[in-house]
Amino acid sequence: MGRQAAEGGLLAARMPEVVLVITVVGVLAAIALPKFDAVRQEAQISRTLYLVRTATNEIVTYAFSQMELADELGYMSQILQEGVEEGIVQIVGREARFQAGQIDPCLVLRVERMERGFSLTIELLDPQGDPICQEVQRGINTKGYPIQLRGRFVRM
Repeated sequence: MGRQAAEGGLLAARMPEVVLVITVVGVLAAIALPKFDAVRQEAQISRTLYLVRTATNEIVTYAFSQMELADELGYMSQILQEGVEEGIVQIVGREARFQAGQIDPCLVLRVERMERGFSLTIELLDPQGDPICQEVQRGINTKGYPIQLRGRFVRM
């Protein structure tokens, strides 16, 4: 009985220390979790913008280096394939649909026939109040679109 009483007394003596440690961990978690969520959102915005910009460059480079356009954007852009694997991009023919936040699609990148050849266009869809989709759309310079992929040497 004496040994159990001693162990009980030791536990009672350590109880304030345990409560203090749990309190400190709780306060740190309350501070860190919102910051972690903000960092996660910033990473998603940056990744989506990187995918759009890099895919645009790859598609333009493909069109002029190969002197033709493929039937699917995935053949013209390796980074779009990575986006598909990550679940951010869905490719349908000559169209890449980008998810941002809870909005799928938030924006669409497509190659389409225009009056004077082919163009790479971007369509910003309704963000429906989603802050991640809104930030992605703010990060895209729509004045740079459509990008002309025309010329007598580029075939479809």
